[in-house]
Amino acid sequence: MNQRLISKSRIFLLAATCFVLLVSNKANSQQKPECLKIGTNFGGFNYYTCDWPLKNVFKFASDWGTYNADNTGDYDNVVKRAMTWDADGYPTKIPQYVGSYDKGYPIGVKVINKDQAVRSLFFRGSCPDFPRSVGPQTTAATGLYTVSWEGEGDIFFKNPNNGTYFHVLGSGSTGVTITNTLITSNNAPGVHTCSLYVPENLSTNDGIGLNLVRSIEGSHVRNIKVIMPGFSLADDAENPWHPAFLSYIKPFYSLRFMAAMGANNTTASVDMLWSMRKTKNYFSYGVGGEIVGNSMPYEMIADLCNRLNVHAWVNILCHWDQDHILKFAELLKNELKPGLDVYVEFGNEATWNSAAGFNTFFCLLDEGIQTGETSSQVMARKEKFAWKTFRKVFGPDSLRIKRVLAGQYANPDIVGQRMRILTPNDYDYISCTWYFGAGKNSQKIIDQVKNNTATTASVGALILDDITSGNWINSGMKGHVDLAKSVGKKVICYEGGT
Repeated sequence: MNQRLISKSRIFLLAATCFVLLVSNKANSQQKPECLKIGTNFGGFNYYTCDWPLKNVFKFASDWGTYNADNTGDYDNVVKRAMTWDADGYPTKIPQYVGSYDKGYPIGVKVINKDQAVRSLFFRGSCPDFPRSVGPQTTAATGLYTVSWEGEGDIFFKNPNNGTYFHVLGSGSTGVTITNTLITSNNAPGVHTCSLYVPENLSTNDGIGLNLVRSIEGSHVRNIKVIMPGFSLADDAENPWHPAFLSYIKPFYSLRFMAAMGANNTTASVDMLWSMRKTKNYFSYGVGGEIVGNSMPYEMIADLCNRLNVHAWVNILCHWDQDHILKFAELLKNELKPGLDVYVEFGNEATWNSAAGFNTFFCLLDEGIQTGETSSQVMARKEKFAWKTFRKVFGPDSLRIKRVLAGQYANPDIVGQRMRILTPNDYDYISCTWYFGAGKNSQKIIDQVKNNTATTASVGALILDDITSGNWINSGMKGHVDLAKSVGKKVICYEGGT
């Protein structure tokens, strides 16, 4: 298996029949365990990624950062709350005047009286020790990028660290002129294009900044694409995913979209309504929480799973209303290949993880205060509704919906509380994490990897030896296995690894 994925991903183990059999194997060594079906969590899109998920790198760019158009004063991205944006996240005009904006508690309203310009970053990740089988040891690929957009305005590309400009070349596109590094487009209809050159010596953490300094209201700059070297606009339209990325994740059985759906940072202001979801046309899939929902476009979930022929594991956000859940189920029913299953989990570590950034815990707590329920009661009610909705939408194919009752590895009673509220007919699997690292064979595995002698069989044998010779049988995993056995279910893991 690709070592890059092993080290990078938080791998979850998706059909834990093997876990059950490992327990029974202590008593019956002749019983042959099933092979594990292994999936991975898809981390989603962000401007500092070390991956190349898409051919159009602007689809994983940062949110727009605002700054005074005259380059005076301090940077403050909260200014964008006072600006106007179109449905796809582009400013309706630039420069855009802002007199004052609400800074929030404890500062309150702040007066600036300044025109604003905007900038978005991509390839800002620092990956010096991250092996890449394609391209150089930098985040960005070297070479010519195809840039396209619609509308009238001025754009330039700049290194946000040292302030140098990237070289831009014309491509004969109607209505485009290039003066030094500044790209100007007029109001000619259609798509404008040019080429952006990224040099070989670009530092891994410099990144590329796209600065939008002029955008004309009524024909504002929009639909920006920055296509990686070696690909065309037509290639992107046919298949948006980078082939190297697809090859990395193809071996997995399923993809869990918890992070990519924003399950931890769900907020009522943008995640409740179906109309607030992020669509495929939104300028970047890696932003959300201020203007648009936190999840990646749902269509892209189905598209990725269809192309890889892998099952989808989705997370229902706590703030979704019932209509949102219904329409999400309908979309997956219509978009996903008939042979692919959907694992449906509510939130992520929802009733117990109150760490910073895990908003679902407080969503359940707040609703429980209003209704007089415990968090477990609120969650059981919500996840049961989601499961019933998905099963109803899928109709004759309802068994493609795999209902996941998630718990906590260290405390099996986290899931036990909801098992006492629900009936065994309400769910299909019990789920928890399982991290089994730091065993006696860890150094042997590291040495094999360093010496380039590691194979799937050799590493697998060492891990299996750690599992079966350690205290696993008395661990939290066994507690979940016992609970699952008591109701005739199986345990699967939503994340884990070593």
